[in-house]
Parts: sequence; C-alpha cells; structure tokens
Amino acid sequence: MPKRHRVAKAGGRALLVCGAGRVVEKYYAEALLRSPDFRVEGVVETSGERRRWAGERFGARTYDSVAEALARGSFAAGLVVTPPQAQHEISLALLAKGVAVLTEKPGARTEAEAEQLLAAANGAPLRLGLARRYWRRYDVQLQGGLESWSIEIETDPEAWGHLDASQSRGLDGLIDDLLPHAYDIAGQVLGCEAENPAEASWDGETLRIGFREGEGSGQRSRGAISISHGKQYRERVIWTTAAGSRPVMITSEKSVMSRLVDRLARREDEQVEAIGRLLASFAKDIEAGETNDDLRRCTKLIARTRELLAGGK
Repeated sequence: MPKRHRVAKAGGRALLVCGAGRVVEKYYAEALLRSPDFRVEGVVETSGERRRWAGERFGARTYDSVAEALARGSFAAGLVVTPPQAQHEISLALLAKGVAVLTEKPGARTEAEAEQLLAAANGAPLRLGLARRYWRRYDVQLQGGLESWSIEIETDPEAWGHLDASQSRGLDGLIDDLLPHAYDIAGQVLGCEAENPAEASWDGETLRIGFREGEGSGQRSRGAISISHGKQYRERVIWTTAAGSRPVMITSEKSVMSRLVDRLARREDEQVEAIGRLLASFAKDIEAGETNDDLRRCTKLIARTRELLAGGK
C-alpha cells in the first residue's frame, strides 16, 4: 500500500515555507504537521517535482517564487530552507512585508548580510534555525568550571541526495552547514561564546578551529572545533571540568543498525523533536515581538574563520 502522510491541521499562524528539499522532507515536514503554533499555508519551490510533493504533503498552495507568494497570499511567518546563497535575499523579501523569519543556517554568509537582515527586521522576530540546543542528549548540566572542550562533527553530503548535497560539499559546505551546529553546541551546551577563534586550518578534508584560554568565552577554557566529510553522520563532544578528570562524551552515530533499532522501538526522531521545540520557541518570539542575537554571533564566527583561513591574524 502507498505510504499515507498526515496533512496539516487548521490552527496556528499562517506559514510560508521557502524551499522543499530533503531537509524539509526528512525533518521539518513532520515537525510542522505536529506543531500547534503554525499551519503551512504556502510553499515556494522552483523544482516542479518537489513543488508537487510539498503541495500534497502539506495540503497547501504552492508557488514558483517568493514574490508570487507574497503577492497572492497572506503569511504571519516564513521558514527559509533553501541553499545558503538564496537565504539572504528571501529573508529580506519576507521582512520587507512584515513577515517574521526563521531561516536555516547559515542565514547570512557575511557580517554585512547579517547586519542588513537585522536592520530590515528592526527588532521584529528574526531567528536562525539552530536546533542542537534542543536535542535531549545535550540536555546536561556541567559540574565545575569548564577547563577544555572539543567538538567534532562529520557528515556524508551524499546522504542528502542530489537536491541538497551541494550545500554540504567542500570547505564552503562545511562552514555553512556544520560550523553553525558547532556554534550552537558550544554556546548552548558548554556556555561558551565561540565567536573569536584564534586559529583555523583546512587540509582539504578537515576544518580545524582553535580557541585560546578565555578567548571567545565567558569561561576561561581552551576549545577546539573539527568538522569534516566522511561516510556517516557523527558528532562527538568532549569536555573537561574542574569537578573531575574524566571527560564527558556524547556521540551521535546513525548506522543502519541504529536506525533499525530506533524504528523497531518506535522512538520519535530526535531531530524532528528538536525542530518542534525550535518552532515552539520561534512562536514565542513572534508573540513577544523579539529577535535574538544568534544570527549576528554565528555569522561573526563564520567571518572570523574565513579571515583566518585567508591568512588574517
């Protein structure tokens, strides 16, 4: 029998989804259909095949362009899930119409773009879609002062399929796709404001970023970020505190067996749940008319990393 999908229920704020690639299919779609805070009223997608899929999945009207959607529909919020090079322009168009924006990473590729978006928002809800802070496995309390930390992330860009793989390939892909994850973990799990790295290197496979003691952090700690391409998705976060000599490790390795076990146990996918919590937080931002500073700070980390790789000091 063909797989039957749930269709969005009435209720919540009218949402325009911009982009309907694999990330939307695998994660955002289910989270949106569960959300009591939003209802998908429109989807913008340039691919005819993906546009048809989105129309059926959400039971929503579809559009070829953001301009067409804004001219013909009425939306309280917009979700931007497009390749990085298109995110800035789309977010600007939404903000110009008074539409609150939740944008996938990186949101902006330069500090100038980030400042332009923040100026266009003028304090209205504008949020970078960082979901690692909502993963339950990262819901931990550090005991004692942080002394050192490291974040390692590896991804397989081919696992996303031809529509989204290009976003993750090469150095630009690592910076745009994975560095915001590391920023999120460093800031929300470890309490470090990892905006000012001291060094960065790229050997064609792995991007390594180093932080000196007390630099870019509210705590006096040494830190390191390592992101690379591989044959699986893997995260490892290690930190050492004054409370003990043994580091704490968190791993996330999605092998075929682990996916099978998850399915048999009928566990809710962790990323879908995390995005659901992100959507709920975004809804609170809209209710309060607030924006946060993640876009500015994460873009600063990206810009500083590129500067160091180019030979800056």
